[in-house]
Amino acid sequence: MVKLELNRHINASIDKVWKASNFKTATGPYRVIILDEGNPINGVGSIRKIFNGPLSVQEKCLSSDPPFSMTYTLLKGAPVKSDYLGRITLSQEEDGTDLSWVIQFTPLIPGTGYLIKGLLKDMITKVIDRIESDAKTV
Repeated sequence: MVKLELNRHINASIDKVWKASNFKTATGPYRVIILDEGNPINGVGSIRKIFNGPLSVQEKCLSSDPPFSMTYTLLKGAPVKSDYLGRITLSQEEDGTDLSWVIQFTPLIPGTGYLIKGLLKDMITKVIDRIESDAKTV
């Protein structure tokens, strides 16, 4: 199993960071189509398709504990097994919010984990950049 962990301190309140990290819109430079709104909207069961040109993935929200955490899985579009799990955790600090984004997965093709990890790191970093930018304007 491959693990990637990204951490960022954001100079905004936990509520602003949570709002900016909305499951429906926190996509950085990527486009989104909501396939299932879930119940409540953007909560557990929400499914979205994220794409950039011809490449796309589908994510499903597994758990949501606003404004502290959310977990999700990939349904399709990436060369990983069905054990993919992503967890976003926020914690309020005196001078802002700490964001932790951890993913774990097993690549479909053995030996390709480092490549997939690198691609996911780049994609998630762009999303975190967008969350940080949006949290300052929310």
